[in-house]
Amino acid sequence: MTLSETMQMCLALGVLIPLVSFAFLAFWGPALGKPKASWVALAAIGTSCVLATYVLLKWQGMDEAARIAAEAGAFRYDWGRIGTIPIDVGVKLDALTIIMYFMVTFIAFWIHFFSIGYMAGHSDEVDGKSKYHRFFAYLSLFCFSMLGLVISSSLLFLFIFWELVGLCSYLLIGFYFDRKYASDASMKAFITNRVGDFGFIIGLAMVVLYMGTFDLDIAATQFASSSSMARASLPRHSICSAFIFRE
Repeated sequence: MTLSETMQMCLALGVLIPLVSFAFLAFWGPALGKPKASWVALAAIGTSCVLATYVLLKWQGMDEAARIAAEAGAFRYDWGRIGTIPIDVGVKLDALTIIMYFMVTFIAFWIHFFSIGYMAGHSDEVDGKSKYHRFFAYLSLFCFSMLGLVISSSLLFLFIFWELVGLCSYLLIGFYFDRKYASDASMKAFITNRVGDFGFIIGLAMVVLYMGTFDLDIAATQFASSSSMARASLPRHSICSAFIFRE
């Protein structure tokens, strides 16, 4: 296995580990109780942070040629098609992805850490039953969604993970759903997210319509090429006028 493949494997595992934590807490969290349920979530995001740190250090140690080769050889899987448009599942491997991945895992680790202390001083009961495990299950699902959002190479899956992030926001804000202020706040967040989603859907549809792809790298290449052709086709006096007007 090459270094690039190892790095991609670490990033993919870092995404899946919080998902496993969420599933474990959803089914066996009540049996673990307080505070053991939180330790599972903390260990999961801590492991993802260690993997992210490893990838970041390896990326920093690569030269420019190796980085370009790693980006070009990133994993893609032909998951399906919508008409003639392929839907690929893959890992976006570049400097921005890696540093954002590290930041998400590092900050999320400390959010989990301080959440243990926060929940220790607050009631975790809803309708008279302890929901301590549910809070940390939601946090694990949130981390899975955020990390999937960061490394996704497809606009379609980017949108799917974005929706999952919105769902987790709704669940966490409305954790005390038996209290009106919490349920009202969660509904406000849900509606606000839907407004943003409308713009996201329009942008996604335009990319697919005009570029015929969901892949971020292909779309970026085609956009850059189209922009260069458009600038080259402009009359020289129009370009000068536009420059003077901008100045």
